Amino acid sequence: MPELDVAPADEFPPGSHDDGPLCEGDWDEETCTVVCPRHGSQFELSTGTPRSLPATEPVATYPVRVADGMVRVDIS
Repeated sequence: MPELDVAPADEFPPGSHDDGPLCEGDWDEETCTVVCPRHGSQFELSTGTPRSLPATEPVATYPVRVADGMVRVDIS
C-alpha cells in the first residue's frame, strides 16, 4: 500500500479557516461529517457523499492513519 507522509499530527490544531479547502472546514466528530467553508455543503467523511446542497457530487476520500506521530495517507 503506497503511503505518503503528510505532516506531523501535532501540526493539525482543532478548528477551521474561512475561504479554505474542504480539509479546513468545520467537522462534526459525532456525525463524521465536514462542512465546506466556501459553500456550506456537508459531506460524509467516510465516503465523500454530499449530505446537503449546493454540492451534488461526492468528493474523493483516502484512508488516513497516524503512525509514530505522522499523519499518513494511502494513495493506492
